[in-house]
Amino acid sequence: MNLDALYGDGPFAPPPPPGTVAVPYQAQDRAKLQLGALTPVNIGVRIPPVDDLARDLPRVGKVAQIGDGRNDENLIVAQLHLAFLRFHNAAVDWVRAHEPERTGVGQVFLRARDLTRWTYQWLCVHDFLETITQPGTVDAVLTNEDDLLDLASRDVPYMPLEFSVAAYRFGHSMVRGTYDWNRNFGRPGNNTAKVATFEQMFQFTGRGGFAGPAQTLPGNWPAEWDRFVDRNSLLDDRFARRIDTHLAFPLSQMVNQVDDPTLPGAIQDLLKHLARRNLLRGYRLGLPTGQAVAEPSPSPRSPVPSSPKVSTRRSSPRCSRGPSLTARRCGSTYFAKPSAMRKATRSALSAAGSSPKPSSDTSDTTPPRT
Repeated sequence: MNLDALYGDGPFAPPPPPGTVAVPYQAQDRAKLQLGALTPVNIGVRIPPVDDLARDLPRVGKVAQIGDGRNDENLIVAQLHLAFLRFHNAAVDWVRAHEPERTGVGQVFLRARDLTRWTYQWLCVHDFLETITQPGTVDAVLTNEDDLLDLASRDVPYMPLEFSVAAYRFGHSMVRGTYDWNRNFGRPGNNTAKVATFEQMFQFTGRGGFAGPAQTLPGNWPAEWDRFVDRNSLLDDRFARRIDTHLAFPLSQMVNQVDDPTLPGAIQDLLKHLARRNLLRGYRLGLPTGQAVAEPSPSPRSPVPSSPKVSTRRSSPRCSRGPSLTARRCGSTYFAKPSAMRKATRSALSAAGSSPKPSSDTSDTTPPRT
């Protein structure tokens, strides 16, 4: 939430060790972040503004010089990262024009960084969260005076693993197979292709090699963000799919996930299959099984096998055997034992061995807006 991947160690950090990636700042203005340039191509047309070539991440070779390399795994996230690089630089110009009392480079940088962070955080709460939750939910949380997150007893806020590793994965059901990306790969469809495919979103990044000899993003691939921020658009492929219980089909064969081609084939297959990775990550982090979570309030239509009670808070580091062979107690809280979780997770992993069931709108023809 503080955009650490954007800023890295900041503009005044000592030079990094050789061979490591560090976020680069402009040599002529240390308050600004460095941008990358597009590679001109003769396919399709330039994306407006046509004279602005600073539309890629900064790179050495094809490697993005950013705080988190995962932001260059797919083009949508890479272009969003670039958008915030440019936003910060615009904030620097705004600070110098409207707050002349900030004279030092450090003062200007810190003020622009704060403005960028606050804008990002505001968008997360008042745009993203309000879009994906029921109307009124965000306001109800923000105006609630109770300590909903138990922050009073903690020095710093925290994010439960049950959310970050499990619940928040709902976004994996929202991925599309194709997008109306820009005027070359989307409407009107007479320049290059009628759509941009999910696979191309991963190919046209540094990690995907830009699908050719280019060392930076080809000039026909920058995002046209106005296609994705118009909430009144009637075009489905400018929106995410509806949230549902199915993993989006393209995520069963992901690319850019295997850095070491010498890995065993089974490991490479696992890295490309998001359902298996999610299940394995949850198991390794000791998350309770779905059966354990559902037991306190099982649905009458789908009875849940007996399993220990589970809490999302670990109340004590002192653990002992619980009331059953499948549970252990930590303070007053019971958790599924690793052996019980292992059995359940093996069954789940085995079930995930086949391709995940696609969402009902695989053809991208049904309205999937969130």
